[in-house]
Amino acid sequence: MGPIVNFDGILSQEERKKILSRLESAFACLGATIPEEIDLNGEKFNLLSEIQTLIFKKELTATENERIKKLISALQDRERFLKSVIQNDDISEEEALELSDIICGVLRAVRELRELIKQVPKPEVLDAKEELMNSVEDKKRWLKFTKKIH
Repeated sequence: MGPIVNFDGILSQEERKKILSRLESAFACLGATIPEEIDLNGEKFNLLSEIQTLIFKKELTATENERIKKLISALQDRERFLKSVIQNDDISEEEALELSDIICGVLRAVRELRELIKQVPKPEVLDAKEELMNSVEDKKRWLKFTKKIH
């Protein structure tokens, strides 16, 4: 298989199709680097440090889980926008390849964030755990009370 582009400076329709189909591959983000900073909704966002902070947390809260979901949505919007630039705009091959690398990094970030969501306990599980702990505490109090009486 030959190179994706011929590096003559002009992005042809065929090259656009090759780049976009590569992005649709299951292996597109394999080895991709998550961008340190990305533009989300017109603001610079420190993506890599945010993901690292979340990954190294022992446990994520429901609020953080919601923030992750919103971040995933914003990243998916950014991915669609960048793909549309490659598909429709008059850009050079180099620009298209740079955007392709950014998209791969965004896809990798989305994958990492989805893995984090899987690790957050579901509310039902948290409720069951809390109920069990309360039950244990109640039993301890009753035991203590009965020991005082005897």
